[in-house]
Formats: sequence, C-alpha cells, structure tokens
Amino acid sequence: MKTRTERGLQSTILIFMVLMLAQICVVSALEFDNSKTYNPTTKEATITNMFGLGSDLAKIKLISPQNVYVIEGDDRLVAEFEVNSLVGYSNVFNDMDFLDLNSGKGINREFVYKKKIVTYNEVPKETYICEGKQIDIHDVTGCSWVEDGTRLEEEVEWVEIDSKVGLTKGITTIGIFTDVYEGDYVDWIPTLYGVKIQEWASWTSGLTNGLIGYYAMNGTASNVIEEVGGFIILH
Repeated sequence: MKTRTERGLQSTILIFMVLMLAQICVVSALEFDNSKTYNPTTKEATITNMFGLGSDLAKIKLISPQNVYVIEGDDRLVAEFEVNSLVGYSNVFNDMDFLDLNSGKGINREFVYKKKIVTYNEVPKETYICEGKQIDIHDVTGCSWVEDGTRLEEEVEWVEIDSKVGLTKGITTIGIFTDVYEGDYVDWIPTLYGVKIQEWASWTSGLTNGLIGYYAMNGTASNVIEEVGGFIILH
C-alpha cells in the first residue's frame, strides 16, 4: 500500500506533466493557425491568425532585389527585409531553409539576423571654390574646399538579433548575414510568425564577369546597393 507521501508525490508529478502539456499546446496554438497572403508586386507578405480570418499580425516586405549578387567573404549581407509587426510577438524567427540552386539540394549554412539601426550625424558641409584663372579644361588655379555650413550624414549599424526574443510592435529592418563562397547560388526560405515565405529570394556569388568596379564598404555601415555592369551588388 502506498503511503500518503508517495501518493502526494505522484499527484505533484501528474500536475506538473499536465501543466507542461498545456504550455506546449498554448505555444503551438499561437502558430498553427497563422497564414499568409502575398503580393508579388510589392513583395510583401501579410501574416494573419485564425487561418486568415483573424487579425493581421505583421506585414513583411522584401527590400533587397529578388536575386542579389554578393562578393564572396565572411559575414556578408545577402538579403534585407522590413517587418511591420502589428503586435508584440515573441516567436517571430522560426526556421530558415537554404537551397543550393546549382544542385537543387538543401544545404546547411550558419547565419544570423541583424537589425538595421540608422542614425544621422551633423557634419561640416564643404564647397569646392575656384577663385583663380582657368588654365585649361583640366587645370584651374586657386581652388580649395571651403566649409559651407553643415549637413546630415547617414550612418548604418547592424546589430545581431536574439531570435528567441522576437519583435516589439513597430517597423524593423532586418538583414540576413552569412558567409558567401565561390560558386554560391542559394535560395533562402524563411519561416516567420510560423509561416514559410517561399516567394523570396536568392543570392549569387562570384562577381568577376563584367565587373567594372564596386564600393567595398568596411565596418558595420556596409549597406550599399549598386548596379555594376548589369549586376546588382549588395555589400
């Protein structure tokens, strides 16, 4: 015969298991009924709960081109999208699939999400003034840079996101950063708010053919989109 202590311990374990099961069910319930509508013109996905019959949770828009050409290297920005989270949501970043478009097979690739933070700093504005005599079309004497007031200069910083925290209500610009290798032609398929977004997008490496020149930006402010020789470069 079981003692009162043993029966009490069994009851405690049973209650704990029921609570854990209920917690799992609640987490699942937050995701399984989410659905999306996609606008191919604006490249925007709208996430709605209750199988599309409930309220909108977020609007997620691709900012970078559909196919981004990226110079090989470590920790490269390969895609950029904007999330307008209409509510605070903790389980935003669920999964990421990478597909090698050269072979048609899935691949494993380490990556991080980073949040784009833009600040504006006031810096001196300079004007190039020539007071001398023009010798020829290429040579003018008496020219110098003269400070002429101030201007606002944009500075971009990318800060890594803790994907377990989620997003607060509001607009956040997010970049996907990963290492890019020679020969890459990779499709990335994120699952956000419990919904897979298959309409986005890919990156391609190896900008050697037709490359005229590029801006190699250093540090955290490396976010330049440029068309070079018919290619789109996202640094």
